[in-house]
Amino acid sequence: NVSKTELLNEDNEIGELARYFDDIAKKLEVKIRELETSKKLIQGIFHKIGEATISSRGIDSLLELILQSISSATNARGGFIMLVDKDASDVKPLVVYSEDNKNPKLRTLNLSDTKGAIVRVFKEDRPIIASQDDIWANNIDVKSLLCVPLDYKNNVIGIIAIYDKKGGLSFSTDDLVLFKDVA
Repeated sequence: NVSKTELLNEDNEIGELARYFDDIAKKLEVKIRELETSKKLIQGIFHKIGEATISSRGIDSLLELILQSISSATNARGGFIMLVDKDASDVKPLVVYSEDNKNPKLRTLNLSDTKGAIVRVFKEDRPIIASQDDIWANNIDVKSLLCVPLDYKNNVIGIIAIYDKKGGLSFSTDDLVLFKDVA
């Protein structure tokens, strides 16, 4: 009858295998906890969205709730939605969410003569994890930005974005995949 501790401390191939499998088991436990947390977060998001759709607060409240939920899920400080005007020449802010109520100083952007991440999302019809130069080109007061196009009938009608990943981090491809699904 050999204990787990004895196996882990053995200085031979069996000890090495025991340590290897113990390490794998610990990593699997962490991943299982992360999946359980993600599942609870997604359930909470859908519950909030369901409540918002039956309330009388309107579409802006629903969109703000979606921004709040995705910001929370991706550990971002906030998010915003911008839509193209009827002439398809400008993109204008529609809804902004910020957990600290600090607006990122969004303004109307002209699609023909403006550079930067937001305009690139429209022109290229693809998500962008923005560089600092792309952010500054649009004069937005944020440190990190992830923009995804909002498509309707094969036309980009707007963008949805999250900004300022907490901890000074950049947005990851995992954030992009989750966010693209929401868009």
